[in-house]
Amino acid sequence: MFARTRLFVVLILFVLGFSLLSGQEIFGESAGGKEVLGVPISFGGFYRIRYYYTSTQGVSPAGPYGEPLVEGGKLSFLLKPQVEIMPSENITIGAYFRLTNIDRSIIWGSPDYFTNILVSPYLRIDYGPLGVDMGYFREHMTELTVMRWDKDDNPPGAGGVEGGCRSCVGLPGEMSFENLEEIDKDIGLEGLRINVSVPVKSVELDFKSFYARPTKQDELCDVLTRHFICGELGGNYESDVFSGWARVRMMNIQDEQGSCTFSLNPMLWQNVASGDFGFSVYWVKLQAERAWCRTKHRPVDRIGAWKVHEGRAFLVRLTAEPQVGPVLLGLDLAKLNLESGYDAEYRAQSYYSGEDGVRATVKGEAKFGKLDLNSAFFYKDVENAVKPLSADTLNIRTLGVNIGGGLEIGNVYISGSVSGSREKSKKVGDVDDEQKRDIYVLELSVKPVTMMTISFNVMYTETDGDIARIFSLMTSVDF
Repeated sequence: MFARTRLFVVLILFVLGFSLLSGQEIFGESAGGKEVLGVPISFGGFYRIRYYYTSTQGVSPAGPYGEPLVEGGKLSFLLKPQVEIMPSENITIGAYFRLTNIDRSIIWGSPDYFTNILVSPYLRIDYGPLGVDMGYFREHMTELTVMRWDKDDNPPGAGGVEGGCRSCVGLPGEMSFENLEEIDKDIGLEGLRINVSVPVKSVELDFKSFYARPTKQDELCDVLTRHFICGELGGNYESDVFSGWARVRMMNIQDEQGSCTFSLNPMLWQNVASGDFGFSVYWVKLQAERAWCRTKHRPVDRIGAWKVHEGRAFLVRLTAEPQVGPVLLGLDLAKLNLESGYDAEYRAQSYYSGEDGVRATVKGEAKFGKLDLNSAFFYKDVENAVKPLSADTLNIRTLGVNIGGGLEIGNVYISGSVSGSREKSKKVGDVDDEQKRDIYVLELSVKPVTMMTISFNVMYTETDGDIARIFSLMTSVDF
């Protein structure tokens, strides 16, 4: 207990010192960056510390992302400062640092596929239409190709918990309630990225290409080295009333021959190609994507024959955000289809192979002086053809609701929300054997100063009679 208290005090002192160096104050903001020997230097990042206690009931209680839970309490922290210097107006040199007691297997790929857990350096060059990133960079493309998490495909939730991943366990960058990273679209890679933007009359043409080499080490694998190559070409058009875009991309992912000698996972070789387009008129937007994926797996022994499968996928979305007086309304309708052979490795976590169906979200936000109100309703109905693992097809329906608000009192912002989601799944044609999964979340947050947020969270999950109750208290400081 004494060791934990001492560690907590040391981390708080570090945060205070880092805040002063960054030119920011805990109880307000000052000018920002500094100069060292005439070179601009800036600091940023975040620090989070959370204590949570889990009470379980049943044989195999699961967390909000399908991860197994054990009863008891745990104190976790994540400190991720960022340092940047600009030796010239076109060159930025920086690094992200990580200090945490969270297990490496949870941090890796969530969202950063780092080589070294302690530091991820980078060099960025911006020269006219050309941009070059060397080292660490963050990237996302589309839901069906490269994206960590698509909040629009999941029930709305509080405290960063979306609860739409039926079981993220075992997927690349799997989700876990233990992780303290923000959940968003980007994944973090290390390698080389090149961007070129060229305006042609009223259209801006973009070319992007990157190479990344995520390396993983754990108890099951001595070294797993993966080569990830991608190229994308697109164009954008914008006017006061109409805007549109179109893009095409291809990528290749393959595990290095001879790496990961003792892995329990087969070697991977994969090609992915996709194209997407969209346009918006005033507050209505339509977008569509078509993708293809061909995957080859080699058995764990690395000497057997490659097994090949392929599949196609598409996603069509219609969104509208009209303003009605003080209320901003939102409507999101989508049709999605992923063939059973579509297994793009880095697609958004909640998109499953063999899934076909529709989803809809209706939400509203309103501001009355210093009072904010918001609500959201989510519905998703899909059939999941789990072939070739079995001949069964599951019908899965998910319903979610979130109601929240916030009030500004002086310099303090107080917010709260309550959310719930229910997922029902059963074999098509079977009216008796139905499985249920419920998630309910209550969160209260206080932002007493500019950079700090204190939140209390109560979560209840139930999966086929197995129950988990999670109580957590978290402090977050953004530099």
